[in-house]
Amino acid sequence: MRKLLSPAALFVSLLIVTMTGCGGGGGSGGTASAPAGLAPTVVSDTPAALPSSAALSPRITATFSENMKASSINGTTFTLTGPMGATVSGTVSYANRVATFTLPTNTLLAANTPYTAMITVGATATNGKPMAVAFPWNFTTGAAPTVSFTNPTMGATNVLLNQHITATFSEPMKAFTIIAANFSVVGASALNGSVSYDATNNTAIFTPQTPLTAGDSYTATIATGVQDTAGDSL
Repeated sequence: MRKLLSPAALFVSLLIVTMTGCGGGGGSGGTASAPAGLAPTVVSDTPAALPSSAALSPRITATFSENMKASSINGTTFTLTGPMGATVSGTVSYANRVATFTLPTNTLLAANTPYTAMITVGATATNGKPMAVAFPWNFTTGAAPTVSFTNPTMGATNVLLNQHITATFSEPMKAFTIIAANFSVVGASALNGSVSYDATNNTAIFTPQTPLTAGDSYTATIATGVQDTAGDSL
């Protein structure tokens, strides 16, 4: 025997079928596009904003929260200025979310001087979103290393003929830069000798291979190739 649905039951059945067929996905309707990303931000930077801590040849970087358009990270969107807003020349590169500002070869920042690095709103993420606001950060360079004491002292006379010649620095130095090429002693001719570094006392030591010659004058020279632990030259 055939069972007939009542009008009310038939309406409910149609409603269920209609609702089941209204879902997203499938068909020709497509899926909704993903929401646009947030504006990129700088999540870390170097050098740190500490008093007189930055090297005179610092690595200046800004790390972003997301991938950026490399073409938007350039000398216009990443700048460095010194006192009175003076522009500092340099080249800008970008890789792995990190923008790097590099000083020209053999160029140093001024010692004990404040600087401001800046990422401008022109820096743009790969999703097309630019920085919402500019990101500046400040740092101050430290002092360049100096020779604070020598033995023998300048102009000394009656120096021992077996004298070790030393130069004491104002701060710790990179030991591998304290070498014969950077520490020379010259009398009538260049003096042969070995060079060592006493890290405990920040002292470079020149040990002559043969005794000094009585009555001769000598000039000891520390070259600018020596560097402190921050990489700053004498």
